[in-house]
Amino acid sequence: MKNKKPFDLEAALRGELLITRSGDEAKIIAQLNTDDEYKLIVKIKDRETRNESVESCTIDGKRYVNDGGRGDLFMAPTSRKLYGCYFESDSILEYPCSNLFTTEELREDYISRMKEVINKEVHKFEVEME
Repeated sequence: MKNKKPFDLEAALRGELLITRSGDEAKIIAQLNTDDEYKLIVKIKDRETRNESVESCTIDGKRYVNDGGRGDLFMAPTSRKLYGCYFESDSILEYPCSNLFTTEELREDYISRMKEVINKEVHKFEVEME
């Protein structure tokens, strides 16, 4: 998995999503008040089998098992959905770009305002971005 964000204990404790180096979903379920190096109890869901296991990790998100670091924790990539539209055109120069909005409501508002000016068919689309 590319572009992993470094493990952030505070963000993880706030409930932000985690993954392992190998891409399995992970979630901190407890933080132990102990002198032991392994203070975090983490639930890990295998991305292929969907089986869950409970593991312990350091506060740095390290598991230190003989798996080459596959179980080390990272912040999961965040994605967001954008809502787009463009108007049908006879010429690429007439309406050369599409518009992206953060909500469907903003897109619909734009379409309703522009439809009066641009009397063409509108096409809607959605984009997932990291």
